[in-house]
Amino acid sequence: MHSTPAPKISPESAFTLFEVMMASIVTLVAIVGLIQAVTIGSEMQDVGRKQATALQIIRNEIDSVH
Repeated sequence: MHSTPAPKISPESAFTLFEVMMASIVTLVAIVGLIQAVTIGSEMQDVGRKQATALQIIRNEIDSVH
């Protein structure tokens, strides 16, 4: 039986620790940004709902005055 030798990996073909750390940091920043965007979006939705409710109350009060 022939056993094929494992391919030799040169140091130039691997990622360095610095490259992996930088990729991790970039990924972390992107995830934090997405979480903040979702949070801000949900807060804006809440404000919109409250404003719509307030507008309906104001319209009902104006209609009751007339």
